[in-house]
Amino acid sequence: MSKYSMKDIREISKENTRRLILGTTREIIVFQGIINTSTKQISDKCKIAHGTIFAHFKNREILIGTVVKTELIRIAENLYQLAEGNNPFDKLLEEYLNLVSEEEDLLVVINKEFAFFSDYLKNEIITTETIVKKFFYDALSKGIETGLMEPLNISMLISCLFGTISHYLVRKEYFVSSGSVIMQKKQEIIQLFIYLIKQ
Repeated sequence: MSKYSMKDIREISKENTRRLILGTTREIIVFQGIINTSTKQISDKCKIAHGTIFAHFKNREILIGTVVKTELIRIAENLYQLAEGNNPFDKLLEEYLNLVSEEEDLLVVINKEFAFFSDYLKNEIITTETIVKKFFYDALSKGIETGLMEPLNISMLISCLFGTISHYLVRKEYFVSSGSVIMQKKQEIIQLFIYLIKQ
């Protein structure tokens, strides 16, 4: 006799379908961008009825937002572990760049298409990014307080850091022919910002 009830089996099946939709959506987004991704393409690739998508997600924006936010939250959660350990700015930056490189294919799309997103999707991205920026803000503030760093405009430095990362992601094909642009530029980015905060 099965240890699972029919209700359990239905819930497992529902969760598996949800995972399939999210994973497939991510694949399509990476291949052709968020703007060009339709729910019909997703249902076709999943081999499910089109309406099944809307049984799991209210609309396309919620689905896309869930995919994007899931990946960004994963980065934030991993960074949180480091921030909790009171790691210095350079350690935090190195780990963040490692995490960005792991999700680089999706982050390239997000950075390239951001201006064309709906307000809902922009807000989802900005909210999660703000959490990550707070980790850097706290690490830099502590460095200044303890005298390890020169007093500086922390907000401006963080804007420069995220702007630099975005620059490499948006123009990835100009910097590398294959592989991760963030991994190839990681040491340069770290050295530049360490130089700035130690001046």
